[in-house]
Amino acid sequence: MEGEKEQSQRSDVNEMDVESLKEINVKSTTEDDDKSTIIITSAPFTLKKKQNTKYNNDHDINDELIVPQYIETYNKEEMIYAVIYNRKNRLIFVWSVNIEKNEQQQFDVCFEHDINDYIRNFALYKNFLLFQTNKNGVFIFDLNKDQPFQLKDSQKYFYKVEFLPNGDVILVQSYSKYYKIYKYLFENNNYATTPQIYDINVPKSSKKEIIYQSKLFFFNEFGFIQWDLSKMSVEMEYKFLEYDVLNYSFNVVINKNQTLLALNIFKKIDIFSMETGVWISRYGWYYFYGTSIF
Repeated sequence: MEGEKEQSQRSDVNEMDVESLKEINVKSTTEDDDKSTIIITSAPFTLKKKQNTKYNNDHDINDELIVPQYIETYNKEEMIYAVIYNRKNRLIFVWSVNIEKNEQQQFDVCFEHDINDYIRNFALYKNFLLFQTNKNGVFIFDLNKDQPFQLKDSQKYFYKVEFLPNGDVILVQSYSKYYKIYKYLFENNNYATTPQIYDINVPKSSKKEIIYQSKLFFFNEFGFIQWDLSKMSVEMEYKFLEYDVLNYSFNVVINKNQTLLALNIFKKIDIFSMETGVWISRYGWYYFYGTSIF
């Protein structure tokens, strides 16, 4: 009886701990000293087309490939782009991509920039290339208009810069007890509204957090909570008794229909239903008395 009582108490603690992940306070604010409705300003640098340049002549081992996000949301008439950033020569190569044909893709244009700063955190959505610099802030480069713009109030360090499925931009600052999120709305193919600023408190029981596309996940040893950054609300609870999540680095991947979530921890992949939060299956290596099996 005593053992059963201890087991019951342990179960209650697990349940309460997972439930505590839902206690997330969100505060939407705007800067008090900023009454402007314009959030985009001209960039303090230039991007110019470089003629007679081919990627094969300028490629480098450290080149960074930026692929578009949320292709499934594009209209058939919308062009799909892919970008390669050549850091050594300060070049941005742009390709038109036809995902219906398995063939050599069409190289379109090359841009050369004069940014005297380190560029990082690239993201690509339709014809908009998003990136951050260490000192000058966050910028959007419209590939169709050959025009870069700076997001206002972005001269800070951001842990993450990301597009949401509807084109909105989020800039994320990470602190020990909360996340501050700047959200820039995408309207009429432009970014022209005052940024919404959210404070999301990290629950005391959370041991790790990860952002994947439009989702923010809070993990502890009893499960994890999925937070939707588009709606700014808790979306799903997953119960998952797996201590490895605290000991190893891991990745989260979601299918395009947002029905399945894959959690890759060390050498294992666990699949969950995003509609019910239920664990479905596991794939990978298992180690048992020195013998490895699938």
